[in-house]
Amino acid sequence: MDDRSGQIKISAIVPTYNRAYMVSDTLRSLKRQSLPQYLYEIIVVDNYVSSNTRDVVDQINREGGKEILYVYEPHLGLHNARHRGARVSRGEILAYTDDDAICDVNWLSALLKEYQSDEIACVGGKILPKWETPPPAWMRLFEPWTLSLLDYGDERLELAWPQNPFGCNFSIRKETLFKLGGFNPECVGNKWVGDGEAGLLRRLYGRKFKVVYAPDAVVWHIIHSEKASLSGMKLRLANCGAAHSCADYKINKYRPYKLLWRSGLFMMRYFKQYLSGIWNRFMKKDAFYLRECWKDYNKSRAIYELRLIFDNDLIKLVSREDWINEK
Repeated sequence: MDDRSGQIKISAIVPTYNRAYMVSDTLRSLKRQSLPQYLYEIIVVDNYVSSNTRDVVDQINREGGKEILYVYEPHLGLHNARHRGARVSRGEILAYTDDDAICDVNWLSALLKEYQSDEIACVGGKILPKWETPPPAWMRLFEPWTLSLLDYGDERLELAWPQNPFGCNFSIRKETLFKLGGFNPECVGNKWVGDGEAGLLRRLYGRKFKVVYAPDAVVWHIIHSEKASLSGMKLRLANCGAAHSCADYKINKYRPYKLLWRSGLFMMRYFKQYLSGIWNRFMKKDAFYLRECWKDYNKSRAIYELRLIFDNDLIKLVSREDWINEK
């Protein structure tokens, strides 16, 4: 062990769920970081009991170089895996990426240099696409955020809501993460709660913490062919719809009559997209794919807003703000 291990400044945390076949590329990109090895650690959090992620980590560790710490988190959920990584980490800064991402060699260095000021609580960076196969022509119609891509340009920026770093290129002070209650979940059991790191960012902005975009902190998001398919994009937009309704509710605390009105509005938009999609399909226009996905987005929002009236379990989950500190 390096005798300077006590100087660890930043912890790179990779939650993974049954993706041993791809997380190896993520981990190898973290082993190749330009930051001196004694300044960072790599933690992979396995959230799927039947995967062979442990075997993959052992194999990569046998290759030499920076050692990876394997941790198992039995409670399903991305937020549980993220929090498990935070609890075992030794760095004062936590840097999160996903198991389908490749980190630039200077990723950790670019993040860490932004924390020279105590005012900075959270830093994110560029997320660029790495296509497994050439995308279909209709993908050009979708905005980058629908694929968790982010590029605010080449200048450093201080961000404000709704400008948000995304979870596969997201860092935060460990102390701040615990102070603010951690990441909101996307799912709890079969309940889609919704707003993930956006919920944490909402609390960050609300407490006047500074959030920075660092353009040199680059991550490539691997977009597999199933993600760029119509079914894949329909699922992504439906999940985004639920997350957006969750976030809106947390901010505005809508009364039941307002939720009912909003649900009806989203259903009207659903039917509008549905009819437009029929016409686009008849005319053989690529806009058909866009309409199909936004149709599911609006349907998801309509259903979610109704559930916020009648589903007491969901209402209780959405109202909760602290997910990391033991109760």
